[in-house]
Amino acid sequence: MSLEQLKSAQQAVFSLLEQEAYAVADLELTLSSYHSLLHRCLEETIEPQQRESLLADNLQWINLVTELVQAERSAIAAMMLQLQKGKKAHKSYSDYN
Repeated sequence: MSLEQLKSAQQAVFSLLEQEAYAVADLELTLSSYHSLLHRCLEETIEPQQRESLLADNLQWINLVTELVQAERSAIAAMMLQLQKGKKAHKSYSDYN
């Protein structure tokens, strides 16, 4: 297991998140694959300092991915709120006309 494969898996997650629309199941599968690679990489790493560095890098990467997903979630919530307001306005207009 090499760090290049782990970096490639990270890039696959970012590539998926950069898409306009993607299936949540695809994101789940990609993250699961990344987790498996990370786990194997940690098992193969013997030096405690290397493990610590790998885990620190992983934490930083996970924080970045979490921020991206949270921003996306907030944008979707705002869009849904706008849709609900539009439906209410349409219903209210229909009720009085």
